[in-house]
Amino acid sequence: MKKTRVCDLLGIEYPIIQGGMLWLATAELAAAVSNAGGLGTMSPHAGMEKNGDPSKNLKLQITKVRDLTQKPFGVNIPLYLQQSGIVMDVLLKEEVRIVITSGGDPGHFTELLHEAGMKVLHVVSTVGQAQRAESCKVDAVIVEGVEDIRVYVPVPEIVEALLVHKIVPVTCCFCALSNLNSIRFQMLQD
Repeated sequence: MKKTRVCDLLGIEYPIIQGGMLWLATAELAAAVSNAGGLGTMSPHAGMEKNGDPSKNLKLQITKVRDLTQKPFGVNIPLYLQQSGIVMDVLLKEEVRIVITSGGDPGHFTELLHEAGMKVLHVVSTVGQAQRAESCKVDAVIVEGVEDIRVYVPVPEIVEALLVHKIVPVTCCFCALSNLNSIRFQMLQD
């Protein structure tokens, strides 16, 4: 399989990033993907009891994933969540190396995370979001639609807009839909 800039950036063997599914992306799933050569991604809410503490849950998930793999893994933080700042504190204290942000302005935390030596990827679905992420100096963008496959996401336009500068690698997502759930994997493209 072709090695891409994203493989080099994240220290992974295959250009596959597991989607950061809010309630499903557990340490066990992340470790399995990482051990297979992709980038496993956890969520602070995965496996958490109803009304649980995302910060405590994330610490537990980080400890668990580190017991299960020595390979790179990431944590997905939706920035629109009320506790996103508190969860970022956990990532800094636990020295997580890869963070995927989504659902908000990447400018809020990117510089802080970079100062701590972390790689930052940001999920986008429009040209404007991609350009904003690039201006915030994220390390890569993940172009993702919504879970409704009827909605058009302008992947070619986003790639074209960002390739002008050839700075930020672009990754793309596809959905594999079943009648039970939606499992998302980002397929990486250089």
